[in-house]
Amino acid sequence: MRRRSLPLLVATILILGSGALVEGQQPPAQPLNAQALRAREAECEARLQVVYRQRSEGVGKVYPSAEAKAAEWQQLETALQAERTCLTETDEALVKALTAQEAECQKLAGRRSSGSNDDSGDAARCAAEVRRERAARQQVKGFRARQYTCEAQVAKFDEALRARVTPPPAALDGTAPPQDRTYRDQTAERRSLEQGRERSLVCAQQAAAQLGHLKGSQGASPVAAASEEAFQQDTAAVLELIRRAGETASSGPYETFAKSIETLRARLATYRHTHQVLMARNPDAARRLVVAADALFSVGQAWELEVRAGRDAAGFRADIEAAKRRDATVTARASLPNSQRGLEGANNAQAAAARARTDALSRLNSSLAGLQTLDVPPTSTR
Repeated sequence: MRRRSLPLLVATILILGSGALVEGQQPPAQPLNAQALRAREAECEARLQVVYRQRSEGVGKVYPSAEAKAAEWQQLETALQAERTCLTETDEALVKALTAQEAECQKLAGRRSSGSNDDSGDAARCAAEVRRERAARQQVKGFRARQYTCEAQVAKFDEALRARVTPPPAALDGTAPPQDRTYRDQTAERRSLEQGRERSLVCAQQAAAQLGHLKGSQGASPVAAASEEAFQQDTAAVLELIRRAGETASSGPYETFAKSIETLRARLATYRHTHQVLMARNPDAARRLVVAADALFSVGQAWELEVRAGRDAAGFRADIEAAKRRDATVTARASLPNSQRGLEGANNAQAAAARARTDALSRLNSSLAGLQTLDVPPTSTR
């Protein structure tokens, strides 16, 4: 008897597993097989990359109004969550489909092993291959779920940090609200939120890197259209953004540097999601890019704290001067000790942030020096 090929055997298993229909009945809704689920995964990932690119392009976009900006970003957030849900549900369905396919392979191998000159060996190999893919898919499922969970935590920390920037409402008489906490307490709370955000961001980045390495080892790309040419173009674009931001880190105004960091952060997130596999194939170039970007983010974080503390200090000085005037209100005079302690804390925070920025600039210069010899990386596997 001629032995069937493994692809034909798998097709036979899928047909056997589908079940026969009773004449005259409507076919029940059948779950998608593994091949269809892989195609759906590629479609979801392709749409997700479009959303990431739209978010990246929207960072520097000029909107006609704040309402228009909020509406567009809400649409992008909804689309982002929809594609993430599509991928997580596809991961779950694919693991189940592979589990069922493995069971069918094992049943077929058991039935045919009792005969002679059969293709039970093909059935056994089918079961082994499906088992390996199922194990890898289980890891993909875990890495993807962790990445999305950590990214959701980053968004929550961002929301909490933005809420802290909004000042509390003033009293009815127009005076500033009394401060029931010291400046040091508020700074410590803000720093705690920033550290939590950083931990969640690292968690998301590590999960994305692990997902890229895993798919790269399988020879699979998360997006079929992610060509080497697009990867090289995007790498060159990210490299240029890093170099430009590095130029403004020590010589430009803070507002210009902060804008360049915001653009780089959005573009780097898109770059990482789009080219997970290709970055895994050239880890040295990817590592140097990421190290330089992280150094820039450290400079930005320290500089932001320095600027914010400087503004707080200026506000406390104004409150102290107002409290010392002859026509000062009772509330202003009563808040004078708080304002004096706040000024001291703000000055200390500003000095500490300035030292941190100096250290971060030193690390940045070393990272930028490492990029001088970085060419756009080749990605062909040899």
